[in-house]
Amino acid sequence: MIATDNQPFTVVSDVGFRRLMAVVEPKYNLKSEKYYRTEMLDSVHTKVVKKIKALTAPDNAGPHLSFTTDCWSGETESLMSLTCHFIDRDRERKQIVLNVKAMFGSLTGDYICGLFLDMMGDWGIDLDRVVLVLRDSGANMIRGMRLAEIPDLSCSAHLLQLVHGIIQAVPTRWNSTLHMLQRMLEQKRALSVYSGEHGKFAGLSAEQWDIISNLVDTLGPIEEVTLEMSKAEACISCIIPSIAVLKMLLQAEGPTARGIKTFHETMLQSLEKRFSKIEETKCLVLATLLDP
Repeated sequence: MIATDNQPFTVVSDVGFRRLMAVVEPKYNLKSEKYYRTEMLDSVHTKVVKKIKALTAPDNAGPHLSFTTDCWSGETESLMSLTCHFIDRDRERKQIVLNVKAMFGSLTGDYICGLFLDMMGDWGIDLDRVVLVLRDSGANMIRGMRLAEIPDLSCSAHLLQLVHGIIQAVPTRWNSTLHMLQRMLEQKRALSVYSGEHGKFAGLSAEQWDIISNLVDTLGPIEEVTLEMSKAEACISCIIPSIAVLKMLLQAEGPTARGIKTFHETMLQSLEKRFSKIEETKCLVLATLLDP
């Protein structure tokens, strides 16, 4: 339970837990926190490692594996994760978090390369089995994978977040602007009535409401694509078609572009810049063609 539910070792000393165990199995003698922290932890870790190695072995996962990796930097520490993705012998998609390691010092490409190779070595995974590593578009991550000579690809959801950066109101959530505008449209009548009755602020003109409506019509599909790409079951075969649809949306002329033409042009330029080579990327083209 401690491992499964991410509970602290001290849970075995909690009064409520002890009372529960006394009802469930009165004769069972709970061990001390120290026992679970020392003896049991090593035993469970050894079993989990053995299980994961069996799951990722060629006879279960096949000869090819893909990975996702990311880095986080906080005020006190930095972390790097590694997750393995494969199709098992039962033809089911699986993903297993292999590592979350602390990073120290300058997080250069050389450092990331070394850490990545160390994690692969810890699990006994031959680099020849690596089909692709999905990473963020940070310069150090790009260099790290290049130095490791591993096939890699930038995370499309992350690139879309960078495209959205021109409309960010909240630093970590670009779509906060979209949700605010959607809520304004929902409450359009109430806002107009309040403005007319109290006169504390000027209501929006019909033209301004049209601009808000056009912005929502533009940003809605972009949010939908971002969410689809961020799903655990997302496949790279959706990238080329999704970006093509977004380009068509931003290139469209007509009533929905009225008042936000410059916005469309800026978004389109950013999109084309960040996804300029997707149709030249072999793995994306093959995935798109072969996806049933």
